[in-house]
Amino acid sequence: MTQTTDLQAVAETLRAHDRFLVVTHENPDGDALGSLVATTVALRQLGKDVEMFLSGSSAIPQEYSFMQLDGVLRELPADVAERVLVAVDCAKADRIGPDPAPVEQTKLVIDIDHHHDNTRFGAVNLIVSDASSTGEVLRDVFAELGVEITPEIAEPLYIALVTDTGRFQYTNTTPKSLRLAAELVEAVESLDAAEVVLLPNNKNVVLTAEQAVKPADVKAAERAPPSGTQIPRFSRSILRRIKNACRPEY
Repeated sequence: MTQTTDLQAVAETLRAHDRFLVVTHENPDGDALGSLVATTVALRQLGKDVEMFLSGSSAIPQEYSFMQLDGVLRELPADVAERVLVAVDCAKADRIGPDPAPVEQTKLVIDIDHHHDNTRFGAVNLIVSDASSTGEVLRDVFAELGVEITPEIAEPLYIALVTDTGRFQYTNTTPKSLRLAAELVEAVESLDAAEVVLLPNNKNVVLTAEQAVKPADVKAAERAPPSGTQIPRFSRSILRRIKNACRPEY
């Protein structure tokens, strides 16, 4: 369950400040990058001044190149001391990177995560250990803030969700995560753009087909296809049926 007090504290802190630096962990996966982008777009929707930052110089994985990551900074901005740090999908401060500057130089740290071992390193923390992904936690934050789930927010949240649920095959897939998936699919104008999921064999597979997943497709995917292999994914109609069958929470 979402920690109501922490959720309200995070929302109030985000409302109270105007300038933010959004960060995630090094060597980011889909939940990290999806959370990074979704948080940035959501805060900008609220009229905030927001920068994205990734520590280190390693290239962003090619499979995520279609995401809205053009503006990611690899060096801290000159006005870092005037910004509030929003760390998403980071269990510990040192997961942001070996340099402690982002945490030490910003004026305040907000920590939003779903990892059970999170050290609550922020001044304000929202840690929901039974959430499937940080993207799922962020959906609750955005609801509290009154953020509209536009296609630009829905797509990165969907990437976050399907990555950390293993395309809805892992045991952390819950009715809430399936309801969220349906909501996000319906919010996206077009799902023809490539979307990345991390399959159980840790092989990145790009999904583009407008078809339902069949058991044979999953078995074929688990035979370690090369990156870029196109296989069917959950269709829009299936996710609509999931949403209609479940009581909405939002």
